[in-house]
Parts: sequence; C-alpha cells; structure tokens
Amino acid sequence: MDALKIYARQVAGGYWLLKPEIQQRINQHSEILAILTMIGKSQGYDIWIGKREQLEKDSGLAAQGKTLAEYMTVKYLNVENATNLDVVENIDLIWIENKKIKTIFEVESTTSMTSALLRGSNIDKSIDKFMVLPEEREEQFKRKMTSPLFKEHFENENWRLIYFDVLRNAYIKDKYRICIYELVNTKSNKEKNKGLSNIQGKLF
Repeated sequence: MDALKIYARQVAGGYWLLKPEIQQRINQHSEILAILTMIGKSQGYDIWIGKREQLEKDSGLAAQGKTLAEYMTVKYLNVENATNLDVVENIDLIWIENKKIKTIFEVESTTSMTSALLRGSNIDKSIDKFMVLPEEREEQFKRKMTSPLFKEHFENENWRLIYFDVLRNAYIKDKYRICIYELVNTKSNKEKNKGLSNIQGKLF
C-alpha cells in the first residue's frame, strides 16, 4: 500500500491511477532505448533488444512508429563472451560486434537496480555496462551504493551511470554523434523531485 500511494492516486470506484510524473518516466523507457539503439547503429554495432522490451513502441524524441524489435539487427542472441544466455537475452539493450558483446544498457525507470546488476553479472567484467536512470532516482542510487554487495558489483563489473534527461538533451543537440562516455555521471539542470526520490529509496 505504501508503494501504491507513492506511484498512484486513488480515484472513484476504489481504483488507483498512476501519477502523471511516474507515467512519463515509464513512457520514456522505450524512448531512451530507441535513442541508445540508434547511437549504437551509427557506430556500426549490431543490436539486441531485451525480449520483454521488443514489443514496446518507440516514443518521444525517437518516435518513428516502430516497435523496438524493428531496431534489432540480429534475430537470435549468439555471443561468445557471456554465460546463461537465457538471462542475458533479457538485458534491455546490447551492442554487439563480431559475435561479442561490446556494451550493455539497463534502463531502469522505476524497477529494481539490483536486478540489472544480476543480469549483467553473466557478462565478462571487462565489458562496458551502463545503468540509465531518471534524475529523480539519484538519491535512491546513492542509498544502494551504501550496500557493500551492490557497490562491489557496480564498481568491480565496470558499470557506469547515465541519467535520462542528460541523454535526451544530448540527443536533441547532437543526435547520433553522442559520445556515451561524456555523459557518465553528468547531471542535467532540471530540478529534481527530492521528495519522490527519498521515498523511493526506502522501497527498493
């Protein structure tokens, strides 16, 4: 019930309606994936989209009326530098080169950050891994980093952090010429929702 009150408001008939600001970030999930996919394609990588995300429609800045599956350049995930492919194929986005994973992205609008680390643990530690979060989850991320287990996986398995609006603003400015590494740990000028992030940090 506590989580429900954070993410939704009660309406007539005993139903609950998702709050607009939460719905906006959920909608941006496919937008962020489409942007990252197009950046990867422009750099010559093959593209794999997570099985759950494949049916999502691109949206927002990246809207072309396509499903995310239409952005994929490989039909089956067949890579040499990962184990437990049935788990790896659920990673949100993978950039591939010569049957080897080069970079992965986990876009966490509202879901657990820990699950992203678990999926990424099936990939060689040297591979670049990016967790992409809404700005308002910054405080939650900081709380997670106080956990020795989370911190160890994040730092030792080559994870980096990118924020939604930083990526979106860079896309507006530079389109596919974005250098992902220049966005790491960069903050946008957008005012953060402190209250929401502090409450979220207690939930996950």
